[in-house]
Amino acid sequence: MIFSIQPKIEELLFVLKRIEQEYLENQSHYSAQAVILCCEELISNIIFYSHAPGDSQIVVSLEEEQEQLVVTIKDSGAAYNPLEQSVPDLELDLDQREIGGLGIHLVKQISNAQCYRFLAQQNILTLKFNRNKS
Repeated sequence: MIFSIQPKIEELLFVLKRIEQEYLENQSHYSAQAVILCCEELISNIIFYSHAPGDSQIVVSLEEEQEQLVVTIKDSGAAYNPLEQSVPDLELDLDQREIGGLGIHLVKQISNAQCYRFLAQQNILTLKFNRNKS
């Protein structure tokens, strides 16, 4: 399944609903909540912070490979590896913590594997989710 959307929040909502309806509801081998949360975090970060050209697209693909769901998100915004984001200090009080980083931290904790590369002027972030044991 592949989606190509404009970097707009209403497009994000469309993609999340489609992923849930057409893929995850019918194939409950993976945690729908985990996949949706990670996609929402990463795509919303692209929409708000990537500084992509106005006519750019975000491409989201989901495919099953060897007992894993592979989610790949591509955008043509500024080169940025979110996996290099430092781990937030979760011991600090909320009013003492720096803003940002918690969403990416959750993505890294929830998904089973992550990979980033910048190729042909595109950010390419791949997440893998292990199949649920039944």
